[in-house]
Amino acid sequence: MRGLLVTTVSFCKYTSEPLAMLEENGFEIIKDYGLKNIRSFNEEQLQSIEAMVVGLEKVDASIMDLLPNLKIIAKHGAGVDNIDLAAAKERNIHVSNVPGANSNAVADLAIGLMIDVSRMISRADRSVRSGKWERFYGNEMAGKTLSILGFGAIGQAVARRAMGFGMHILAYDIVRPDFACIEFVEAEEAIRRGDFITLHLPLTESTKNIINKETIALMKPSAYLINTARGGLIDEEALLDALESNRIAGAALDVFAHEGNLDPRFFQLDNVVLTPHIGGFSQEAINTISMKCTEAILAYCGQLVCA
Repeated sequence: MRGLLVTTVSFCKYTSEPLAMLEENGFEIIKDYGLKNIRSFNEEQLQSIEAMVVGLEKVDASIMDLLPNLKIIAKHGAGVDNIDLAAAKERNIHVSNVPGANSNAVADLAIGLMIDVSRMISRADRSVRSGKWERFYGNEMAGKTLSILGFGAIGQAVARRAMGFGMHILAYDIVRPDFACIEFVEAEEAIRRGDFITLHLPLTESTKNIINKETIALMKPSAYLINTARGGLIDEEALLDALESNRIAGAALDVFAHEGNLDPRFFQLDNVVLTPHIGGFSQEAINTISMKCTEAILAYCGQLVCA
């Protein structure tokens, strides 16, 4: 029996086709959502696992060492910052990911968050539900400058949508693809000029806390900050100080430094919209990612003649 350890509930949530493909190739699905029970698996189970499909769970050397026959870790998404890549390389474990498969889903949410925070939609909803009937005077997106930090597949999808709103678009990235109607600038200039600043960077040592006290000081007082990428891109203490003092107009966040354990100061603010890391979770994206993970596992294990 060849074991496939699945640690994310999203895998094959809306389609069974990848499961059928895996079963046809001799894989048995072993579920341990969140990697909460793996240390209680018996030796036979641990020995059987050749592949993993993981979400946001931390996969470090201690997890890999439990699985002596592990050959591939398939990330059910794009970012691999939760996987110890050096440890995987040392153990000859292949790591795959699915960049771009959830681009439309994340881009849709980023635009939705821009509209929500600038037009105060969530705030107005809370007001009506409390029995009030107030007026909320927000800001339009048309004619505003959108600064996109990180211009990969998701950043480009956001740009295409923003063009429909009549926005002027600035972009920062170390790679500058050929893209019409985009002005490429350095990060500080994008932060300084943006009416809306949206983050689509990977989390690396060089991008960690790219939004901090110093870069927030560059922002317009009327600026809105959007993050659907990684929580570690923002120094949350500095952002909370800025929101509490109205140093910037607002923020809309789908990702956080400590997800599921947010700073309670967030909950006291009316100028921030909070969502629980749902950016990539459209049904269409989940189906595509599940299939891509399956194809990577079968291709890699076939190449290694794992059967």
